[in-house]
Amino acid sequence: MWYDRENRDHIKIYRHRRVVFGMTSSPFLLGATLNHHLDNVRGNFDNLAKILRKSFYVDNCVTSFETEEQLQKFIVESKILSSAHFTLRGWQSKRFIKS
Repeated sequence: MWYDRENRDHIKIYRHRRVVFGMTSSPFLLGATLNHHLDNVRGNFDNLAKILRKSFYVDNCVTSFETEEQLQKFIVESKILSSAHFTLRGWQSKRFIKS
């Protein structure tokens, strides 16, 4: 809240339209938002949603796969997060990854 300099009776109220980086509640809000979007996943992506729920630590997705084919499938399917403007990137592997 802020007071108008000319008129102290007029209070200006501002609100954040984005989560401010570094706030104590930021990790909780990120987790709640991710869970909300993963709860709305339907159809063939149920297994992917299950993997993603277990794989996030704050804003990092950490998981592993036994085969390169499983990894490639995960990379392609994880693009469902882009509908919520979450983009996974920074893939690491012992082999070259096409993303």
